[in-house]
Amino acid sequence: MIALPKGFSLDDLAQREAMDPELDKLTREWALQDADFRAWEVEQCKKDYARLARRWLTIRTPGGPMLLKFKPAQKRLHELVKSLVAGEKPVQVRILKARQEGISTYSQGLQFWMCAVARTHISGMTVAHDVESVQTLLGMSRQFLQALPDFLRPQVKYDTKNHLEFGDRQSDMKLATEKNSRAGRSRTLVFTHGSEVAYWEHAGKTTTSLNEAMPMIPGTFKFEETTGNGPSGYFYERWKDTQTRMDRGEEMPWVNLFIPWTEEPTYRMALFEGEEDDILGSLDREEEMLINVHAVTVEQLKWRRRKIAGGDVELFHQEYPTHWEEAFISTGRAYFDRLVLVGWRKAIEDGPKPLPMPLKTAVSRTRLGVEQTVPIESTLSVFELPQPGVKYVVGADISEGISPNAKNTDPDWSVADVGRMDTGDQVAELRGRFDPDVFGALLDALGRMYNEATLVPEAHGLGVSVINALLKLGYPNLYYRASMAGEPQPGWETNLATKPQMLATSKAWVRDKIGTILSLACLNEHMAVEIKANGKVVVAEGHDDCVVARGMRLAVTELVAPVTLAVERSQQGADMMERLRRFNKKCLAENQRETRMERDGSYADEVLGRVS
Repeated sequence: MIALPKGFSLDDLAQREAMDPELDKLTREWALQDADFRAWEVEQCKKDYARLARRWLTIRTPGGPMLLKFKPAQKRLHELVKSLVAGEKPVQVRILKARQEGISTYSQGLQFWMCAVARTHISGMTVAHDVESVQTLLGMSRQFLQALPDFLRPQVKYDTKNHLEFGDRQSDMKLATEKNSRAGRSRTLVFTHGSEVAYWEHAGKTTTSLNEAMPMIPGTFKFEETTGNGPSGYFYERWKDTQTRMDRGEEMPWVNLFIPWTEEPTYRMALFEGEEDDILGSLDREEEMLINVHAVTVEQLKWRRRKIAGGDVELFHQEYPTHWEEAFISTGRAYFDRLVLVGWRKAIEDGPKPLPMPLKTAVSRTRLGVEQTVPIESTLSVFELPQPGVKYVVGADISEGISPNAKNTDPDWSVADVGRMDTGDQVAELRGRFDPDVFGALLDALGRMYNEATLVPEAHGLGVSVINALLKLGYPNLYYRASMAGEPQPGWETNLATKPQMLATSKAWVRDKIGTILSLACLNEHMAVEIKANGKVVVAEGHDDCVVARGMRLAVTELVAPVTLAVERSQQGADMMERLRRFNKKCLAENQRETRMERDGSYADEVLGRVS
């Protein structure tokens, strides 16, 4: 056995090696020269994938073969994997990433370590979106195998175009394209690696086959990694569902890991003399946001400019996202200012978490006036408790109260958005699926909680039932709108005239960076609102319940407190007051026009013509 330097022992040598490159290089030579030390090295490599990677696994790079020393993205994934293993949980991770961050390399190396070095009697499966990718990943595993020293290299039983089997380990690694929807059938898998899953055409069938071949127990590993590919498909749906639940603090069997382009150390360019001042003097709004919110350096901005030059900035967002929503771009143009929304999202992620108040029951009143307790399942997220003397507004969008079922796995939500009247900032959000009378009872309690807030329910469809429930409960500060009959009517009426104006008001608040959104669900909905080529404002994917509730709240906030907001909020105070006056006049005229059209039978044709 090689004599260790004074102060060294085998117990702490492995830790010191990881922090000292020179010592790591020296002990690597010892393992090649000394049989006793070699035996210790084998045992250490069986226990530690990171050790095997940095000392013995080589990868191909433009500059030639290099040892697999983890980059920042790979380190983040490795730490997550270690924490799940330490918690005795199955490892199930979806990774959304920028291009060329080494996640496929990490996953393939981990699978190789398990099958060829660490364990016996196990099977692994890698699935990629095309044949070329399969061959690339198999070539990576062959590179690992060939570079191993004799004392670590397993006996190869089979080495075919899509299969490596190690006879002495009784373990194997198979590869397939995603078109093989029977991948994993008749096998018991311990490790699966899905590469570029967002580009799979048969993702549902293939992932089902892989999942059925693997028990969900500690010691098993599932990775699905990809760059983004539009707001639809298997990966997008699974990612968004998991992210929504993780944002609510729920414990999920799958974990999402997003890795932005800013974490890749090679995505930067050296500056010439005087170039820093030139770049900083020509920043656009997005570049300013990248510096202020994401701490991007000038060297990174130079690389980004060169990458985008002459190309499509939206394609750059998809392949090199800064936040996960960017990876799922679509063909539409963002309606709300995404730079502002991204800044708010960063503040939400870094700031204090809301106070969740689970709601298990609600008290409603029957038709005979008898109060009854109704079980419900919802959470009121409180971002700021009611403050004495502060006025609040509540916008309420009503759904049918349908629970998820086989035909509709994600029905609409009923949402109450609570905000301050003086600043417009969101202070609370109630989101759930309720019967109308139950939602009315909850709104009554919520409004009273926030200093008898101005309550703005939608006066359309089931909203009428909610308003009736509030009237029965005697809510003291219900919003009343003007009507052509002269008698004010309770609630906000959403129609072809008021909805565009409501959205425009909400858009202006976002643009001016006021009325801060603090709910991730609400923020994500705003991120998904787009303007199509034909001018229509649509939600690219998902719901718009939070968007509507907030829009009603802000529109009424401007109507109820126009002077403070119009003058202090922007330099367009006088214009805004005139716009509000025209808006009220237009609403009245539109209602009168639609009444006339109903009488002469042309209403349906005209409305359908405007909507189509």
